[in-house]
Formats: sequence, C-alpha cells, structure tokens
Amino acid sequence: MTEPLIIDAHESHVTHIDFTKDSNVLISAGMDNAIRFWKAPDWEYSFELDGHTKSVNTFALDEVDRVLYTGSSDNTIKLWDLSERKEILSLKGHKKPIIKLVISPAKALLASGSYDGDIRLWSLENLVEYSVLNGHPSHSTGISFAPDCSYIITGGMDKNMLIWELPSATLKKKIQSHKDATLAIHHFAKGKKLISIGLDQIIRIWKTSDWSIEKKLKVKHKKINSLTISPNEKYVATTCDNNFQVWSLKEEELLSDITIKPKGVYTTAFSPDGKLFAVGSADKKIRIWKLKDLV
Repeated sequence: MTEPLIIDAHESHVTHIDFTKDSNVLISAGMDNAIRFWKAPDWEYSFELDGHTKSVNTFALDEVDRVLYTGSSDNTIKLWDLSERKEILSLKGHKKPIIKLVISPAKALLASGSYDGDIRLWSLENLVEYSVLNGHPSHSTGISFAPDCSYIITGGMDKNMLIWELPSATLKKKIQSHKDATLAIHHFAKGKKLISIGLDQIIRIWKTSDWSIEKKLKVKHKKINSLTISPNEKYVATTCDNNFQVWSLKEEELLSDITIKPKGVYTTAFSPDGKLFAVGSADKKIRIWKLKDLV
C-alpha cells in the first residue's frame, strides 16, 4: 500500500474532517479552536475561521448558501459566512460541549447533540431554537434525519435509539440498539436502511420498515470513535484507538484494517468523487490515501 499524503493540520487533535461536494476543498476542525480549509490538488492551507474559545468538535456545511455551522466545547454553535469568511451568529442553549451537528435534508432544521444528552433542533429559517429532545442521559453523538424528514433518530450513552416524529418533535418509538452506547447513526439506501455503531464494537444494519436487524458486523478493536459512510454508499469507515477500517457496505465485509502510529484516530472522510480517503487523528495530522489503495 502506498504511503498517504500527510498534512500538519492543527496545533492539537484533529476532531472532524470533511470534503466539499466538488472534492476540491478539505475542511478540518481541531482542539486548537480552529476551523481550517485545505485546497486540492496539493492540499495546501487556504484559510481558517477563528472565534471559538475551546475545541471545535463538529461542523455541518450548507454549500448552497455558503454557510458553515460549527459546534464547540465552549457550548456554542457558530454560523459562518464562507463568502465573507466571517462569523454571522452564535447559538446558545447547550450546557456542555457540542459534539454533533446535522442539517436536515430539506434544510429546515439543524440538529445539535451534546455531552449534556440533549438534542436541540434549530430553525434555519429564523435561526432560533425549535425544540429540545430530552431522552439520552449524555453524549448524544448519534443523529440522523429520515430522507423525507418525517422523523429524526438519535443515540447516546444508553442502550436505545429514539425515534422522534417531525414536525411535532414528539417521541414515537424506542429501539434497543447497542449494549452500552450508540455512537453514530446514518440512513442509507434512500432511507430504507440505517447503520449504527456502539461501544459494544458491533456495527448493526437495520431495515427501517420494521426496525429489524439485517446484519451485524464485529469490529475487533476497542475504543470506537466514529463511523462514516461514503457519498456513493459503497463503503463505510470506522475508527478506533489507533486504527481505521474500511468496509464494503454492499458486500458487508472488511476491506482494510490499518494501524497508524498515533493513538486517537477520531475522524474520516471520503471524497465525493470517490478517489480519496482522509483520516484525522490526535497527532495533529490529516492523512490522505487514494481510496483505490484501500479497497
């Protein structure tokens, strides 16, 4: 396997990365409070956004309106105008660090998850709090909207996934999901399936028609950190202590299991053009592989 391109990206842990839809820009967030932008083809530094006073843990991008939403350990969500490269607004409400942000498919709502256990829904029309979903004791890291926005499903530091009906934001169903915690949730196959991962080291693939389990995949490593689906839904990546794995979603089998030197592999991203795979870790670096070398 060829060696990855390495970016010295942040002054502390890299917490979240993602590519823009054209695959020409890689965005990164770090525990150094910064959001940085890296430009293809050589992935050179382009610019950064500064304003958070603590670690930036997550972000969500609205490419049409050129707005970036960032969530931080300073308990705020910031909105950034990417055309002007400046802060628009700061949303407050969470009592603990924000660790997950998801924009609804219809772009009507922003969902935020936090260590405080709450999932807050924010109206993107008038930028105010729409509802607070109280159901998990802490660490609400799993959030996924149904493609038709009829519900949102959430997971946290407990054994259940919760389905909340929209637009009423009322609890509709409770599903026993993972032994200790549900860390990540994603819909795929046009909403007919859902994939989840927990601290029990099990990937579960669900049929959303009846919420039955279609498949279970065992991750051999402990300290699960994340799960990411490729934009074409061919692959899924998981990260652990100092490992990452790439799986075939269609064949439901492991394709690569790579160990890298730094402990704390936190985040991965597939480029939408299907060519690249990036990994962010605790050693302040981003590593970029050609996806074909891993699959």
